[in-house]
Parts: sequence; structure tokens; C-alpha cells
Amino acid sequence: TLAVVLAIDASGSMRHTDPYRLRETAARMFIDLLSPEDFLGIITFDHEVQVVLPLQQAGAAPEKAVFKERLSSALQPRGNTDFTIALEAARKELLKGAAEGARPVVVLLTDGEPDPDPRRSQDTAFMDSYMKSLWDAVQACALEGISVYTVGFSPEINPEIMQKISLDTRGDCYILNEPAEMLLSFFELLGNLKNRRTLIEEVHSLQGAPYTFTFDVDEYTEQVNLVAVSLEPSSGNCGLSLKPPGGEALQLESLTLSNEKNYSMAVLSQPGEAYRGQWQASVSGNGRVRLLGDMDLSVKGWLEEPAPASQHPLHEPLDFRVKVTGAAGQLLRDLQVEIQLKKPGLDRIETVPLAEAGGYYTGSYTGVDRAGTYELELRLLLDNQLVSSSAHRLYVKLLPALSTDFRTENGCRLGEDVAFSASLL
Repeated sequence: TLAVVLAIDASGSMRHTDPYRLRETAARMFIDLLSPEDFLGIITFDHEVQVVLPLQQAGAAPEKAVFKERLSSALQPRGNTDFTIALEAARKELLKGAAEGARPVVVLLTDGEPDPDPRRSQDTAFMDSYMKSLWDAVQACALEGISVYTVGFSPEINPEIMQKISLDTRGDCYILNEPAEMLLSFFELLGNLKNRRTLIEEVHSLQGAPYTFTFDVDEYTEQVNLVAVSLEPSSGNCGLSLKPPGGEALQLESLTLSNEKNYSMAVLSQPGEAYRGQWQASVSGNGRVRLLGDMDLSVKGWLEEPAPASQHPLHEPLDFRVKVTGAAGQLLRDLQVEIQLKKPGLDRIETVPLAEAGGYYTGSYTGVDRAGTYELELRLLLDNQLVSSSAHRLYVKLLPALSTDFRTENGCRLGEDVAFSASLL
């Protein structure tokens, strides 16, 4: 379960960097794709902060519709760009206790770098003091276990600042070339947070003719999410329709179809045994359309070590630890768990098999010999058929490695001194 605060930049520069308000479209889609049990808060920021929606449970479609209307009226461009107050306000929302037990996350969306007062942007002392306050706010999030995911677009973005905010809080960073990519990044971001399996990611030109594709629903399928996004916000449109394995027109309480200004979405929840098999989806409309799809599965693998989107020292082995949920008994015993790994600058994929030990699946990879972004895919297989998968990133850098002889396996006696040593190599 997630507790997410969307912190959305509403500074004056948005008039020309996002003229079609695609950040609103992306945020509305993000809201629709949250599970009912998740929690959502929304703030907008420039040189001031507006709490559009205090943190509360996302709920079903009627509640989400109210949230989207509140957001729509709060995105008029104004003012300057202050990251610090945005992070402080988001942290306060998450610490109020409304979502106890949920995973706390901030999604920070912006088109520029921190600039709280343009009149003083060349004042070195002022900017140094401001940046210190920003890193203090980032550290406060990290100490509370709040992950910050940054999403930035436009040439004015400082990628180093965005990446540091995310890496310091064990979040992830999305640097985009244009506003239209926000939709894909928000879909991917939430899919990673919810550990969903990707179904489809394609772009098609409809030109009046519908495009049809298929997907399979099996006993492990909990929910299917499909989104068709118009890439021509001024003139394009699109709509989604679904047919079950029997091929008849669909009338299901577990299916939600919604049509928004620039996208159409279908969510199929708890389909049941009668609806297992191959489904057909059709997209109609005109113009270029991006198709996005993923699914929630009852059986999932969770990468606990190394932490996804974290930094790892060069030349130090990767020790993997995976927790599997939703499987028990013979199914759990028959599962094969593996990591497929691709190193930066290489197309070759290496497979690391994991073995079950003490309720976890573990394994090690020693070939950490290239710096950069490592692409990881965690895969669960049954009879060599893929049951579940999830994608992760890891950033390998020349960092100090911690070495220690301190071990807790044998315990220690009350009142006894314990001596140990540690060093950075």
C-alpha cells in the first residue's frame, strides 16, 4: 500500500514549457491508476505551497473524480520555483499519520531548477544558503524513510540536482525530453512502485482505423490496467473497448472504462475463473496514440537487496535478496527465481539464479566491473513459464565500500563488552 504526495510545479514558466497542461493529464492518469486502498495527497508549488488535497485514501472512481477536479483548478502558472518548501510540505503531509503502515513516497514534478528568487539568483551567499536548506529537507525525508521520485522536463532542468534528490532518498529520477513523456514516466513510475508486470508499450497512428491487440488473463491476474494516450493533445482523440475470451460484448462490474480529455483507460479488477484466457482490446480514434498496459499479479517478487534505484560501489559484488509474496505450498517450492542483468554499454543479458534460503531467495553476482546504470529484471517462473516480472535500476559508481568484522549471528551476553572494527575501502 502506498502513501503518495504529488508535488506539482505551478511556476510561471509552465506557460511555455507545458502549454497543453500535460502535467495535469499525467497526474489525473496517476490518480486513476492508484489502488483504492492507497493514499493520496496533492500539493502545488511555486514560491509558495498550496495543499490541494490533504493525504487521504484514494478510494473508488467517485472519490478520484473529486480529487481530479480539485487538481484542475490549482494549476494556473504563477511565481518562482522553490523545491525546499515543496519537500517540507510533502513530508509534513506524510507524517500526519493518516496512512500509518503505508509506504511513503513523494513524486516531485518540475520544469526547472531551484530558483526561489530570480532577483538573487546571482547572489552566491543567498544561493548557497538556499541549497543548504534544500539538502536539509532532502535529508529529513531520507531519515523518515520517505522516497522522493523526481520527474523533470525542459532544457532548464539540472539533472544532477534531480538525481541527487532521488538517490539520497532511495527514489528514482526521470529526466524527459518533452512534456508528452510525462504520461509514460508516471505510468512506469507507479508500475514500479506497485511492482506491476508490463503488458504493452507501443505507439500507433490510428488514422480512423482501430488498432486491436490481445492479452492473457490467468489464475495469477489480480488487475489489468490499460491506457491509450493521445500524442496530439490539440486535435487527437482515442477510446478503449474490451472483449472477454468468449468474444461477446462485455458487461462486467469489475471493469471500469473512463474517457478523459487526452486519454482513455480500462481497469479490469478480480476477473475470476470464468474470464481467464485471451482478451481482446481495441483502440479507436485519430492521430498518434501511445498504448500502455500492465497488470497486478497475486504472486510477486520484491527486490529487498540491493535497494532498487540505490547506489552501489564499483568492483563490489551484488548480493541479491528477494521476498516472494502470494505463493505458498507446492507453488512456492516449484518456483524458479532469477535476476536478468544488463550492464551499461552492453547488450548481453546475464542471468543470476537465486536459491531459497530462510524464506528468501538469494544469490550473488561478482562481475560489477563497469560504472553506470545496471538494468535488472526480477523474474518468477513456473515450469519455465514466466509468472511475474518487475524491472529495476541500480547505479554503480566508484564509491567507498564498508568492511566490518561485526556479526550478530551468535548474539552476545547482557553486560558484556563487544569490540569490532570497520573501515572504508
